Amino acid sequence: MKNTIKILSLVVALIAMVTLFVACAPETSVESDVNVTLPELQEGYAYLVIYEKDDAPCTVMSVKIEDLEDATVITMFNYLKENEDLHLVSGDGEWGAYVDEIGNIKNDSATGSYLYFYTTVESDFDTSAYVQTIKVGGHDLTSSGVGVGEMKLESKCIIYVGLITY
Repeated sequence: MKNTIKILSLVVALIAMVTLFVACAPETSVESDVNVTLPELQEGYAYLVIYEKDDAPCTVMSVKIEDLEDATVITMFNYLKENEDLHLVSGDGEWGAYVDEIGNIKNDSATGSYLYFYTTVESDFDTSAYVQTIKVGGHDLTSSGVGVGEMKLESKCIIYVGLITY
């Protein structure tokens, strides 16, 4: 009888611990698929789509990759800031380049909303358990598994910047 009580107590304790960890897992949400009309994707160009709040049309920009110093997303953002008046607040930190604001969206710790980057460049896909996918203008994009300073550009790629809420 004592062994049965011990085993039952261990089972109850184990269930309580598992329930505690599952119940405390952070919930995340991302915007749904993005219904945007993209221009015909041209060879040698990279495309940027930025989420807009309140169902406003997304911002869509493109850049000729050969006009960039290097084929990275942060370089594209800086080029568009200098040449197309893209609103961008970014910098270099301990772990590399970061973006706090782009277009009309920004990181906001008060609401738990943060910029989230998606790409069509397969080598940059997130391969973790937290991977997110989204359709943008009929194209499948995957959340980036690398920082914005390491994200690469390829001909006809699409980079989407959205928000994720924790």
